[in-house]
Amino acid sequence: SGPGRTYEVTRELLFRAMGLVYFFSFLTIAYQFRPLFSSAGLDPVKLGAVKRPVPVFNFLLNNVFDLEDKEVDFVFEGCAWVGVLLSILLLVRPFTTIFLPIALWLIYLSHVNLGTWLLSYGWHWLTLEAGFLLIFLTPIMGWKSDTRIFPTSTFVIVLYRWLAFRLLFGAGQSKLGANASECWKALSCLTTHYFTNANPTFVGYFFHWMPDYVHYMEGAMTFLEQIYLPFFMFFPNRHVQHATGLLEIFFQCAIAISGNYAWINLLGVVPCIALFDDQFLTSFLPAWLWSRSLVLEPGSPGCREQR
Repeated sequence: SGPGRTYEVTRELLFRAMGLVYFFSFLTIAYQFRPLFSSAGLDPVKLGAVKRPVPVFNFLLNNVFDLEDKEVDFVFEGCAWVGVLLSILLLVRPFTTIFLPIALWLIYLSHVNLGTWLLSYGWHWLTLEAGFLLIFLTPIMGWKSDTRIFPTSTFVIVLYRWLAFRLLFGAGQSKLGANASECWKALSCLTTHYFTNANPTFVGYFFHWMPDYVHYMEGAMTFLEQIYLPFFMFFPNRHVQHATGLLEIFFQCAIAISGNYAWINLLGVVPCIALFDDQFLTSFLPAWLWSRSLVLEPGSPGCREQR
């Protein structure tokens, strides 16, 4: 990662970004579980038929509650709302403790492993992977993250970059695989994408009516962003890494404003944050965004702004 580079502010942004990801993830489950997967829902969950580990539900139902089948819905939905509350704590950061990301990860793992079709997509497992890495960035307990006692692990930062690489490069590969649509090879997919994607936005309407040659250029840029650009995440130059991170985040934001993909694009942004170091982030981010939950080493980037 280069000599003299620190990632304490980077860590704080990762905490807050994952707080947002967890917030939208659990909010989706909390609102949709009852009509879809409750005992009276369209596709009821049978806990006895679940083969994968659901540690939170097993603990609560075997050691805390003694409920009938219909009352089990209370545990499923209640845990989702607990996840919403815990994710807000991770977002606003009134204190820091390793038990917070552990609890969020275990609750989300328990919901995903129920095996419902709502939580069987790749981005749910990606949420778990990003959340698991966050555990190893978190101090055991404290009101603030004191970098003098618990400095950010550069190894975990590199793992977040590797996660970003696999996500984006894998997305590019999926467009070239045997089951990929032929329109990607012809660079014409964007001519129909904006009115066939998930919940197009009003901005997507204007994107759709752009000239065809613009859509072909967008198709080519998609391959550049997903196939070639991720390799620059590991280029041994901080400025190249910063530029790569900014470009990747720009593309994720462009996708998000043209169609509603829930928290998927936000999740795509999260590992890209690891491409930025403190010196870069503190040069433009307001100190209130990170200083209240962080104690910096004297002389480190951002220490002056924190005062």
